[in-house]
Amino acid sequence: MRQLEVYWRSIGKIQGQLGSDVLLQAFEQWSEKSKQFFRAGQSRDEYFFELLEAWDCAKVPLGQKQILEDAWHDACKATPP
Repeated sequence: MRQLEVYWRSIGKIQGQLGSDVLLQAFEQWSEKSKQFFRAGQSRDEYFFELLEAWDCAKVPLGQKQILEDAWHDACKATPP
């Protein structure tokens, strides 16, 4: 989902805070295509709450960690102004 947010920001589809309505819309699209793979006994709502919990825990979009690590490393080597 964070990758989706990064993409949407890059094309100007969203600005500012990503609202829960956008998350719900993305989840609806995903769940329609993925429901055949849902775990037995796990409802659509349970998947949605799992998404919300994961969204709250995510700090960095998938694949972006290396960029942050490189920036941190460069900042540590730089001379303060």
